[in-house]
Amino acid sequence: MIESQQETHGGDEQPTQRRGIQVIVVLAVFTVIEFIIAIAIDGGNLLATLLGVVAVIKAVLIIQYFMHFHQLWESIREVWDAVVYGEEAESDD
Repeated sequence: MIESQQETHGGDEQPTQRRGIQVIVVLAVFTVIEFIIAIAIDGGNLLATLLGVVAVIKAVLIIQYFMHFHQLWESIREVWDAVVYGEEAESDD
């Protein structure tokens, strides 16, 4: 887990910052798409469905790139293995 934190927050910050800026731009584009959909479609199930799909895509991007969910998932998997298989999680000490 320490290694993954160093990859995300340590060392060369340029690739990480560049990726963050790219994700922000993509989120802005999806926001514009949401606005266009909201103006172009007059209510109903189609509007709700399309806006819901765009919202889910934006949520996935935010969770993956800004909340570092992949790091949390690694910890969850270790705990699950310990519970199911009786294996102890490896210690970082």
